[in-house]
Amino acid sequence: MKLLKLVIFVLFLFPILAEAKPEIPETVTFGVYPMSIYELDQFNNSFGISFYAWWRTKDKNYKPDTSIEIVNARTYTHKFGGTGKTANGDYYTFVHYYAKIHYDWNLKYFPFGHQYLQVRLEDFEDTDHIVFDPDFKDSRLHSEFELPGWKILNMSVKKSTTTYDTNFGNADAPKGLFDRITMTIEIKREGMRVFISYFIGFFMAGFLAHILYLMNTFPFPARATIFAGGIFSFIGNKYTIDQKLPLTTDFTLADSIQAATFIVLFLSICISILTEQLNIPPQQKHKLSYTIGIISFICYISYIVVNTYIAVIS
Repeated sequence: MKLLKLVIFVLFLFPILAEAKPEIPETVTFGVYPMSIYELDQFNNSFGISFYAWWRTKDKNYKPDTSIEIVNARTYTHKFGGTGKTANGDYYTFVHYYAKIHYDWNLKYFPFGHQYLQVRLEDFEDTDHIVFDPDFKDSRLHSEFELPGWKILNMSVKKSTTTYDTNFGNADAPKGLFDRITMTIEIKREGMRVFISYFIGFFMAGFLAHILYLMNTFPFPARATIFAGGIFSFIGNKYTIDQKLPLTTDFTLADSIQAATFIVLFLSICISILTEQLNIPPQQKHKLSYTIGIISFICYISYIVVNTYIAVIS
């Protein structure tokens, strides 16, 4: 009888001990292979990407095509590629993803500067069940990967662990840690052509502003016409830029060019009016206007060149 009670006690206790024993997480080898990037949308803070992803594990029941999420994607779909078993007994799965990724573009040096396009992938299972091991060996850019107007500088894969301060509705579960694989593609815009085409209106406005300094002897209506031309050129170019770039808290290269151009426009008309009111000979008026114009032109060009150079080498 005592033996029977002991057997019943052990049978009752065994499931409890088995449940209390910490589970050993499954290690999953995780690799990515970007095929293309498209629809670079700076105004709406997004880009599109096509890439393959694969997983290798000892667990034949692991279904990454249903448990993996692109956490920084607005939308994404995938085509199931296939599954199989390797010679060393690992089970593998690969799929092809198409995603629209949310990305806050760094526009401080637009149209130059670096961008670090990231795709972040996580499993719905926490690190008590799944941990990732990046496949550094086979994760690389496709040989035909191109992005016209940009230089592809680097592609990297990094593992990290993310903490979510919630149990996602499961009151019995602790707040978990989730492994994350981040794919980063570093690119740099070849932006000189874009720079000229986007800012030519501002440069024309700045040029017209300095023409005013040479027209000191001309009638005031003629000078007002040149000034109006500069203003229209400035406003037209600003409208174009505002349609291309979203608002940002950074003081960007575009902001510096706009500010410098507006200042020289405003200064030119003020100097033109003030010299008109001076009670000095016309030759002295012309010399004064010319001198101020030269100083203004040198400062304007120097300011733009320095800021553009900083943007190009950034």
